[in-house]
Amino acid sequence: MRTEESLERIANLLNNAKQLPKHKVAQPTFFEITGYPHLENVSSNVLAFYLQPSNPHQLGGLLLQALCLAANHPIDELDAASATVRTEESTSGNKRIDIVIETNNTMIGIENKIYHELNNDLQVYWRHLSLNAQSRNVMGIVLSLKPMQSPDTTGFQNITYEQLFTQFELSLSTLDQSKRYHLFLLEFIQNIRNLIRGTTMDLDRINFFRNHQQEINNLLSEIDRLKQDMRQRLNQLAETLELERHDSRVTQGYWSPPTAAVMEFLFYTIDINPQCVLQIDIFIDLSGWHMQFWNRRGERQRVQHMMIEQDIPHRVQQKPVWRLVYTGPCPPFEADISELHPWVTEVTNQLI
Repeated sequence: MRTEESLERIANLLNNAKQLPKHKVAQPTFFEITGYPHLENVSSNVLAFYLQPSNPHQLGGLLLQALCLAANHPIDELDAASATVRTEESTSGNKRIDIVIETNNTMIGIENKIYHELNNDLQVYWRHLSLNAQSRNVMGIVLSLKPMQSPDTTGFQNITYEQLFTQFELSLSTLDQSKRYHLFLLEFIQNIRNLIRGTTMDLDRINFFRNHQQEINNLLSEIDRLKQDMRQRLNQLAETLELERHDSRVTQGYWSPPTAAVMEFLFYTIDINPQCVLQIDIFIDLSGWHMQFWNRRGERQRVQHMMIEQDIPHRVQQKPVWRLVYTGPCPPFEADISELHPWVTEVTNQLI
């Protein structure tokens, strides 16, 4: 394929990509921060706490009633006020039911499924519930992130977390975030919804990539060639600077961001004194050439004081990492190496 034709198809690809909906990045919940976002025993413990009406969450039996409504069980047959909730209840054969709820009128068993397959012996669970229910109603629920088929012979039925949460939200106007147990429940609901989104593929997006595989491969190849060209220009600049050859304190290296950013770095670390190892990052992206500075050892303000003393124009970048960004004139992307050499040395000579 001719280069002109390939680039034209890439341009069409990029125009089509603009029509894709923007991907929403979910903010991390407390569960994700602690590293326990998808453990079934953790979610079972949280559910059990809020399903117990007498616990100090000040929600009474609302979540328990929502569970019954989601399972099409009449709440007037529930008697939520009499409920007791247990987790990991032992049955015959050394098996365990994740959550068991007993009221004066009803016996409920919940098999909680986050990511694992439904390989549990639901018939054993159902017999256990039935034997202990005596004359009470028996409910068996498989609670899951996404719909799954429950064997009809077991008496268990499947409801999803979203069905439970939707029913709960219909019965409650709002949760008060100033109350810690309400805030914690909101975090739990959001965490589960984040997991649900993670198990659902965006088919429009998948189909877009599937239908444009060749153009995407061409684009990635062009980006790779561009980054190779950028690295070559950094090599040429380093050969003219030769900072590490003239100063034994200087170490030179290269770095490519792990993200999809089209940029390449040439860096120098200079051991100034026991409190300061200056790093100079010289990098190129499509907007041009840039420099930034930071201290690899000790207080980061030491380098800033050096730049202020030498009257080197800069600004403080706080995110994604703290850096002192040079704000003086910077050469364009197409600048010749002969222009880049004095641009770098004019600044670096003042610092080292």
